[in-house]
This record gives sequence, structure tokens and C-alpha cells, in this order.
Amino acid sequence: MFKLYLLRKVAWLFRIKQATILSVMAVLSACSSTIDYSIESAELLDPFRDELFPTHSNYVIESTEEVFSLSDEALTYMAEKVNIYDEPRDRIKALVYDLFSQSDFKLSYVSEANTTAADTFQNRSANCLSMSIMAYSLAEKAGLEVEFQKVKIPEYWTNREGFSLLNGHINLRLSAALASNTLYFSRTWTTVDFDPLSTANRFRNFPIKKDRVLAMFYNNKGADAFLRANYDQAYAYFKASAITSPNFDDVWVNLGYLYKIRGDLITAEQVYKHALALNDDNYTGWENLAILFKATDREKEAQDIQQKVEKKRSDNPYYHLMLADQEFHQGNLRAALKLYRKAIKLDDKQHEFYFGLAKTYYELGDFKRSAEYLRQAKRNSNSEQERDVYQGKLDLFSKL
Repeated sequence: MFKLYLLRKVAWLFRIKQATILSVMAVLSACSSTIDYSIESAELLDPFRDELFPTHSNYVIESTEEVFSLSDEALTYMAEKVNIYDEPRDRIKALVYDLFSQSDFKLSYVSEANTTAADTFQNRSANCLSMSIMAYSLAEKAGLEVEFQKVKIPEYWTNREGFSLLNGHINLRLSAALASNTLYFSRTWTTVDFDPLSTANRFRNFPIKKDRVLAMFYNNKGADAFLRANYDQAYAYFKASAITSPNFDDVWVNLGYLYKIRGDLITAEQVYKHALALNDDNYTGWENLAILFKATDREKEAQDIQQKVEKKRSDNPYYHLMLADQEFHQGNLRAALKLYRKAIKLDDKQHEFYFGLAKTYYELGDFKRSAEYLRQAKRNSNSEQERDVYQGKLDLFSKL
């Protein structure tokens, strides 16, 4: 999964572990109703507060060309490995095979690596967003039709530097380029997805434009800067993201959180509401707005929003995983066990849930059960890399 960060700060109410500064994907939910809280307008007269971040202009933001351009090494690779084929379908097969072949290209997933196409090719490692950007550029050089797709995955958080980061996911699809003098009744598309679980679960996809993907890239870079406490650089990237794709609701949530950090609660509230006017299903945006209401003595409004958000999230196993992780880190191990089991009851195929049980039983001194759940985590892993990690942990038990 790539991370489209939404910032939430640590600890609001006993249920919330951390606040998010980055927001991303929409939730898969059987319930289609919206939260009953009116947002009057999506218009913002003056959304940017440059004066709060006096050195933000010192940071150079990568241009579109810099993000998507390929190195000479990558162009040579295309000429020698992919473009040697005349037929588009053969170029697609060659490119896709190399991207996913561990014996040749050897791409590895690194969640914190937000890199340009050229750097991703050189490093052979990145998060899903950066891998997709590189694959997009390679496909264009192969003369293929290529488009990005947003995948509607459930809300899914990871923890980093004391924050919960909300993950998002995109993939892309490839086809032979259309000839202007040919009539087509159907086309064959090949999906390139760096998270096999996304394809296996058949989540809904819908196309997004290149400028939205660029905005996502800036958003992720801004999140990285935020986690380093470099708020001026974070603002520079978030502002670039919002300008690049003004309807990208997630980055407005992040900007709102950044304004809150700098003490401008009025603009923070306006920006949160702007994000929610763009997307009423942005639950992290609602949660951040509730946190702000609580901080400004609007307790009833805050509780009303939080209750409705929690109701929306109750059927999402990853929400219970986040709460379980919170209890685990606070030392409430029995409560954590209950929540990990709740997540497994909702979805018994995810390795992270079993690992939660394994680490909790380990802390409780029950090494037999810990090893048992590590084996289940390994069985439900999606990649060889994950299985190797779990096997390494299992190997440690033989030394106890």
C-alpha cells in the first residue's frame, strides 16, 4: 500500500490512538448514508497561510517532469528489454514480467520511500505510489496507453513516529495505444498492481488523472517532512499538492492539521470543512474536525461527530486493528487481545491481525500461543518478504 498521509495527533478520547495529518482513500462500506453535519460551502477565499511558515519558499518542489522522467539507465533498459518487441501485447508482457520477477528487476516495497521515477528505477525500492509512477513512465516509453486508477480499499492505518498514517492505494492499467484510423469495438487492458491483495479482493477501481497522482506524491513528501518536524517544508509540499489538484480533499485535511499545529484554529476549521465539502466520506477529516471542536470547548459537537464516525468504522477490521495497537502500546494487553480477535472475526485472512495476537501473547509470556499465531501470520502473508520476516521471528523461539 502506498501512504496518502492524513495527520491525526496522539490520543483524543480513549478510543483514538493518534491524530492523522494525512488523509487518503475512501472507505468500503455497506452503508451509504453520510454524516449528518452540514457543510455549507466548498469555497475558500484564502486557503494558504504563508506567513505561518516563513521559510517554506526555500524548499524546491520537484516538477512534473522531475517526478515522472526516467534516467538514461531506464531508457537503455526499455530499449534492450521491452521495446525490442513489435507487438504492443508483447511489450506489455515483457514489462509486467520484469516488474514482478524477483529474479531480474527485484523491486522491493519500502513504505517510507517516496521517490521519483528515476530514483525508484535506480534503487529498485519504493512505496506503491512511487512504483506506480515509475511503471507509468516506463509504459509510456513503450508506446502503450496507460492510466492510473484509485483503488477503494478500507481505511487502513500504520504507525510511524507517534502518528497514525492512513494508507491509500493506486494501480495502473495498460493497453495498446489506439490508432487514429482504426475502429475499436473492445480493448484488452492489463492491470499492474504492486499489492496483490488489492487484486485478490477485487476492490473497486476508478481512473484518476496524472495531476492527482502528482498531488498525492507531494502530499506524501509533505508527510515525510511533517514527521521530521520540518513544518515549513511540509507546508511547501502540501500547498503544492493543493494547487496541483484543488479537489484533492486529503491534502486539505493535512493543511488543516498543520494550521492547527501553528495555532491558527480558525483557518484550520475552515480548511477541514472545505475538505469535507469536497468529500463527505472523509472520516479522518471528520475526526480531526471533532478534535478541533473539543479543543475549542464545543464538546457536544465533537462527541456527535465522533460517535457517528465510530459507527461508520465499526465493520472495518483495520479500525479494530488500530485500536488494538493502541491498547497494546499502552500496556492494556487483555484489551488488545479482544480487539485483535474482533478484527480477525471480521476478516480472518490478514496476517497483521495474527501478528497482533502473537506479539501480545509474547508480552504475556505465553510463548506457545505466540508461536502459533506467528505461524498463522506467516500462512496469511502476501509476499515472500513478509514470510521471511515471520520465519525469522519463529526461529528466535527455538533459542528460548
